[in-house]
Amino acid sequence: MGQGTASSTDLFLIFLRREFVSRCKRNTEYSLRSYARALDVSHSTLSQILRGRRALTAPMALRFAKSLKIPADQLKTLLPMGEWSASNETTRHDYKQIAMDTFAVISDWYHIAIVELVNTKYFSGTIAQIVNALGITHSQASSAVDRLLRVKLLVKTDDGKLIQNSAPFNTTTNADGTNEALKKLQRQMLEKALTALETVPLDVRDQSGLTMAIDPTRLPEAKEMIKVFRRKLSDSLEAGVNRSQIYHLSVSLFPLSNPIGD
Repeated sequence: MGQGTASSTDLFLIFLRREFVSRCKRNTEYSLRSYARALDVSHSTLSQILRGRRALTAPMALRFAKSLKIPADQLKTLLPMGEWSASNETTRHDYKQIAMDTFAVISDWYHIAIVELVNTKYFSGTIAQIVNALGITHSQASSAVDRLLRVKLLVKTDDGKLIQNSAPFNTTTNADGTNEALKKLQRQMLEKALTALETVPLDVRDQSGLTMAIDPTRLPEAKEMIKVFRRKLSDSLEAGVNRSQIYHLSVSLFPLSNPIGD
């Protein structure tokens, strides 16, 4: 299996994630709020940093290192100060922009599911666990992990653990909506939503809709509101430490009629 490598600017963030996992393993009562208190940072800020939705600035990294009592020689390895520049200290895009040629490689739905699966509490990193969790074949799971390592959306740690090597991403960024790979993924997700409608108990799903007469000139405002809602919902649902299942959210807003004029 191929192996990806994280850039040096990501090493300290990877260390923070691994340290959090280590503390949770040592103490089942340990939470993200506990970690935030230890680092003297707000729970919401730390959540955004660990998931790549907020930039980790050099001063903040140094403050965290002091709180964690990281030895100077180790810190030089984790945080080469020459790598930090003004561009690193500005806020990044909320979600990773994936080049469409990369997205085409991973357009089947289970690739994105695997990227998120590695963030669940009891993920062991085995192909068998991926197969059981997602209901795909061993060949599909193995090939997908290879691809995700090759395009560096996943990396392997020194102890062989798979971890996410990117900010979270969604399937609307960096695309005009006509790309075939994007349409393929969205088609697959709609098909899985139809299956869920028939097979998944109502208490663990929510599928609803609303039909309305609208002013089409307000669509840009509606799209922005949907984007804000998606991200707020993601922040809320991913904040817990007992993440054990992968969910997909689809919000569809589309015309049912042609424009009605005078």
